[in-house]
Amino acid sequence: MYELGKIARRITVAVFVVLSLTLSAQAKYSGGSGTARDPYRIADHNDLYALADSTSDYNKCFIQTSDIDLDPNLPGRRILTRALIAPDTSTGEGFQGARFTGAFDGNNRQICNFRINGRDFLGLFGFVDAGGSVSNLGLGGVSITGTGWYVGGLVGYGYATTNVTNCYATGAVSGGSYVGGLVGHMIGSAVASCYAGGVVVGKSSVGGLLGAASYNVNVTNCYATGAISGNNYVGGLVGYASYSTVTNCYATSAVSGGSDVGGLVGHKSPAPVTFTSNFWDMNVCGTSDGVGNVNPDPNGAMGRTTTQMMTRSTFTDAGWDFNTPVWVMWDGHEYPWLAWEGGFVVVESINVVGRQRVGRTVFRYVCKANLRNISSLTISDVSATLTGVPDNVTIVDGNVGCASIGPFGSAESDDTFTIEVDRSMLIEPTEMTWHISYSYDDGTGRTIYETATSTTLFEQTADITGDGTVDIDDLTSLVSKWLWQGQPGEIIQDIYQDGRVDLLDLCELATNWAGQ
Repeated sequence: MYELGKIARRITVAVFVVLSLTLSAQAKYSGGSGTARDPYRIADHNDLYALADSTSDYNKCFIQTSDIDLDPNLPGRRILTRALIAPDTSTGEGFQGARFTGAFDGNNRQICNFRINGRDFLGLFGFVDAGGSVSNLGLGGVSITGTGWYVGGLVGYGYATTNVTNCYATGAVSGGSYVGGLVGHMIGSAVASCYAGGVVVGKSSVGGLLGAASYNVNVTNCYATGAISGNNYVGGLVGYASYSTVTNCYATSAVSGGSDVGGLVGHKSPAPVTFTSNFWDMNVCGTSDGVGNVNPDPNGAMGRTTTQMMTRSTFTDAGWDFNTPVWVMWDGHEYPWLAWEGGFVVVESINVVGRQRVGRTVFRYVCKANLRNISSLTISDVSATLTGVPDNVTIVDGNVGCASIGPFGSAESDDTFTIEVDRSMLIEPTEMTWHISYSYDDGTGRTIYETATSTTLFEQTADITGDGTVDIDDLTSLVSKWLWQGQPGEIIQDIYQDGRVDLLDLCELATNWAGQ
């Protein structure tokens, strides 16, 4: 009996030790075991810092479960002088330290206000090595300043089958050489369905998305915007490219530098680089040269005007996928963006269906919204809420919606919204902002998205005659209807749309006339 008691106590102690070790490992994060099926949960800045400090976990799997703010001015945050995860721990040349080879899934979450002031291998990840991956992660408000090589918003250096997918970084990145808005330098790796936006500054091999792409790097379905500058090898998308492919990408980055400056790529090495269906905005980039050191530009690197870059057929004619969709765009209004970003529904315009004067210069408008689906999917359960208006507008009831909208179709809202406008303050047409939610089934399950869009409040003008100017002809037309009292139908001289032509309309005309 005594021996059995000792055995039982030993088993109990052993189980306790095992459980303690297991709980200790899990306590570093907000759950999970680090496997592909049960990744460690990263729920807040403490979890992220725990990952940063646990180099033995750099080969594990992680998933982010909420947005994280790393502003160093907030309690418990760190002031960083090197990459947060997989940093270079040496002060000499080359990388010293543990490399990240695991999988980090951002789960469509964001890390914001990420800041570093350091030297080399800078980014959220300093060095991602063979088999490592970062996906579905956004970095907003990045501020990274380096003095050396390999500086990127997300990754400083990616090597040998590293994959970066469905990610973005916006903000400011600066360094010496191999500086990119998203990744500093990629070797033998892939970047797909990503974008970067902001200011990127360096000396050599400076790009809006990648500083350099070398030795079998595939860059696919990506874009970059912002302002890119350096001494040489400066590109709107990629600074330096060698033995790589660039497919279905575009740049709208203003580029400047000393030598080898291109709207798409700064410098292409003599080694093969394959370009397929890529574009840059010649107006915004400020150059008609797509690849800085190649003249004429290689096939597959095509410069277009801003108007052409905002036309869907420019891209569909080149084989871009707007049907799955990989890309979406508001034809004639915006550049393309990636489908995972959402934004499939926009408020295209509004229709006034009723108006009432409720004060000397205040008018109540009952309106319907024209909603447009800019994707190839059938959208359902559309709900739009008016959230942002000018100072002279008051929201009385700002909610509208509709049951469904077909692919690339439009629909008028089922219900109306009501606003009150002080017309004495309204001189120029202005915009209001909408928060829109909707759902769709892409074959893998129903997805709910939320997005923001804006639309012009009123295309109101004192240009009664429609000749492009407000002048004596408009005054003459207005006087001809002076003191007109409202009758069925509309009348163009009623600038205020209050059912009469009187002094208010004359004042509005005079203000527009003088303001030309």
